[in-house]
Parts: sequence; structure tokens; C-alpha cells
Amino acid sequence: MQLTAFEYKLLPTLASLASSVTLEGTYPLTSLKKGARNFSLDKGINYHLQLTNTGGAVLLSGTACASLRGECDRCLGSAELTITGEVQGYLVFATSQQDAANARLDDAEAEFTVVDKDGSVNLAPFIYAAIVYELPQMVLCDPACAGLCPVCGADLNLGPCGCSAPSVAGDHPFAVLKQLL
Repeated sequence: MQLTAFEYKLLPTLASLASSVTLEGTYPLTSLKKGARNFSLDKGINYHLQLTNTGGAVLLSGTACASLRGECDRCLGSAELTITGEVQGYLVFATSQQDAANARLDDAEAEFTVVDKDGSVNLAPFIYAAIVYELPQMVLCDPACAGLCPVCGADLNLGPCGCSAPSVAGDHPFAVLKQLL
């Protein structure tokens, strides 16, 4: 998935030590993917960011919040989530073109992002990461979701299916475990 760039020019606004700026708005993302899961976002990602010059670098902090819709892992119905994540970043100003080139070689291990001499930085990956990192391992439409019948596939949230699903006491593969007690 290709993120739309959200370029922000740090210079000259954040050129002096302790200068700060607050950004608020909505990043216009309509879909999000994590592994095999796809989510849709009707209203994008709302963000509140604080950028502060710490002397040679800019500290990025804030929050991102999104309402997502995906598929329930138990019943395959629609599941709605509201996710709020913490946006964090450390943006270091490159002192020369060589510094910027060297930093890009180590991007995979870097704990900071190098900002070119023009002072522009793409904030989209920071906002996106704040939401993706907070996605749950299991997405449910309801914590009490009963899921699907393993035999006929009926949605058990609507009531019992009436098929001949094995019971735990009967011919269920785990019924043998009761004999251990």
C-alpha cells in the first residue's frame, strides 16, 4: 500500500532551539492493511502533533486516532474499532549531503529520521505507524461473539444452528481429555 505523502517544512519555523509548532488535522487514508487483514477508514486518521526543536533535531510527539471497519475473526461479520496511538519520532537535521546519504544506508536500524537541508519531512509514516502498532491481535465484532458452527458454518450469534455438531461430551476430538481426570 502506498501512503500519500504528508510533507511538512520544518525550516524556518523550527530553526531555533525550543521553537515549537502544533499540527492538527486529518490524514486522508481510506484503507489500511496489516498482514492479511484489511480495514477501511471512512474519516481518515485524526492527528494532533507537537514538533519541538531540541537543538540539531526535532522531537515529534502526539496522538493519532481512527475509526476502522474490518472483519470479525470469529463470525466474519463486520467489526468496528476505534484506535488511538502515540505518534513518536526524532528528526535529525543533516549537516551535509554526505551525512544524509550515510544515514539513509542505516535507515533500517536508525532510531531517528534524517531531514535534508531543505527541512522537509514526510509525517505520513509516523501517523500510519501509530495506528498500525495499536491494532489488536484478534478483531471481534463483540467480545461475546459466538463465531461460526464448525460443521455447517452457521452464525451462532443468531442462535443455535441445529446441525449435528459434535458436543464436548460426545464425539468431539477433545472428549478423550475428560478421561484423564
